[in-house]
Amino acid sequence: MRNLRLDSLRGIAALCVLLHHALHISNAGLESRLLAPSIYDIAPSDLLGRIIVMATNGGMAVWIFFVLSGAVLMASLLREERFTLATVVNFTGRRVFRIYPALIVAVVAFGAASHLQLPAGYSQPFTVSEILENSLLVSSTVNGGTWTLQTEMLMVPLLLAIGWLTSLFGLLVPVAFLFWAPTTLILGSPFGSPLLTIALPAFALGMLVPTRMAEDAFKQLPRWSWLLFLGAMVGARVYFSINSLLGILVILFLAFCGIASLYHGKERKHPFDHPWLVFLGRVSYSVYLLHVMVVWGLFSVYANLIGASRIAESYLLFGGLFAIGAAAITIPLSYLLERYVERPFIMLGQRLFAKRVAEPVSSRLAAP
Repeated sequence: MRNLRLDSLRGIAALCVLLHHALHISNAGLESRLLAPSIYDIAPSDLLGRIIVMATNGGMAVWIFFVLSGAVLMASLLREERFTLATVVNFTGRRVFRIYPALIVAVVAFGAASHLQLPAGYSQPFTVSEILENSLLVSSTVNGGTWTLQTEMLMVPLLLAIGWLTSLFGLLVPVAFLFWAPTTLILGSPFGSPLLTIALPAFALGMLVPTRMAEDAFKQLPRWSWLLFLGAMVGARVYFSINSLLGILVILFLAFCGIASLYHGKERKHPFDHPWLVFLGRVSYSVYLLHVMVVWGLFSVYANLIGASRIAESYLLFGGLFAIGAAAITIPLSYLLERYVERPFIMLGQRLFAKRVAEPVSSRLAAP
């Protein structure tokens, strides 16, 4: 059964990525000025900017995506009645139908639009080969945000392997994987791609979310604990430098705690049940795909109207206004993409690659 509260969190994270890009395209020096230094080295006049830019940091939102994916995909795998070759084919097929159709439409649309209006920072339109490579996730040249989707697809074989081993040996497997995964933050990923460096520990934490161990721990906490964890995650992002290894570990752990609290929460009424947030969660993947085209495609026009130097000087004001306008365009387009591309292909994938549901996931991942 789909957890709409996790979808709502995904929708909020997608909007944060949009705001992050709108602010950073408004002032290209924000990373070195606000994010890389220690909070103690930030000028008092930049403190508000540090708080807002860090609180809506796109990297943190992406980490949330990865933890969510680890949780949802592992839960999906372990709902299979038996782990067989058919499980591998069906799981992979559903992921392909989930990821690629909307991706291809978004990349082709951005590539075609670049021939009408050059995206900000580009000197020439995208070529057919660049569009094709990005559509196949060989590269992320056209839509830079699709590097996360490359990572998601790279994780599929690993998820299948861990799911299979977990069906044989139980909770020991994802726990052992969690102990190993953070080493990639220091040593780098030994396989796949450097993109997996942070994705591996994030997915590893997410894989533990649907376990009985996590359920027993988080169902005992107060109903508002999810807010405490997510608030602490934002506070940690503001406090730690963007390059801090300790900061990454703390934020990933707090993201896991917040997501596990939402996943195992039993309260009937919840702020994330609000219809607008549920809607935002439903279109969140399309928002993530399309906002790059809107932000980069329209910023040159915006800069010509307001003045690039004026925008850079007052990046919170003009970057924020640009983000609002970009969201107002992106969300309706995302609704259309979700309604007419995402949803039909997801349903087709579910019909072609159906799974046989077994017992509840948490009972299959109970600690020995």
